[in-house]
Amino acid sequence: QKEKELHDMNEYRIHALECSVAERDRQVAELRVSLRGMKADFEFNLKLIEDRDAELERYDGAFSTLNGALREREAELSD
Repeated sequence: QKEKELHDMNEYRIHALECSVAERDRQVAELRVSLRGMKADFEFNLKLIEDRDAELERYDGAFSTLNGALREREAELSD
């Protein structure tokens, strides 16, 4: 009788632990999917920022060129 009770208790504990492991595995899988999504979002946003920075550099260059041309024109007109 005692052996059967111990066996049943161990079976219950094993089943509970297996359920815990299965739940943990499910959560890990869910977190991995979430991480992949966040990584993809991060890479997309990083690309947007890099593209924006490159465009701002082009605009800065164009502004400097136009500003220099304007100053030259103003100097010519003031002479």
